[in-house]
Amino acid sequence: METIASTSAPQRSRFVTTTAWVFIIIGALTTIASLIQGLMYVRMLTMPTLHQAMHEGASHLPLLLQLVFEHFRLYLLFIFSLSLSTLISAIGLLKRKELGRRLFIGVLAIAVITMLTTFITQLSISPVTDNIPAAQIPADAKTMMRAMKGFFFIITFSLTCLAGWLSLQLSAPEIKQEFNQKK
Repeated sequence: METIASTSAPQRSRFVTTTAWVFIIIGALTTIASLIQGLMYVRMLTMPTLHQAMHEGASHLPLLLQLVFEHFRLYLLFIFSLSLSTLISAIGLLKRKELGRRLFIGVLAIAVITMLTTFITQLSISPVTDNIPAAQIPADAKTMMRAMKGFFFIITFSLTCLAGWLSLQLSAPEIKQEFNQKK
């Protein structure tokens, strides 16, 4: 009687595979978009009046947004780096590389910090109507601003919860085990 050795492949969860593919697509699209933004910015630099107007228009904005406008190249580089890191870590996740899993969790943490910072900045932006007496501001405009802030809060809260949940799932022992198996 022959004994057949069990040569079954290590179990790979659908959760990790699905998460990896979703973020490979997101990472690829955002990397391409950030490259296009960078090209648009370089083109804008060749238009001195537009570049000057962008910097002059930022003087009434909150400090964080002023910093973004003053250092727009660094901001674009940050967005590109985050997008590329998302793509690379998602590929590592798909290949079940431990470094990819850790990098992916790090990217999620940076994304949460970025979303919360953006949300706080958005709340600090005064509407254009600050210099107009309250009686002259249409009620519809006030309602629209409240609705936009509420919607942005819901999106930020949801994405932050999703990123936290993904991080917790990827830190679970049964998922971590997939990344520690020798192939």
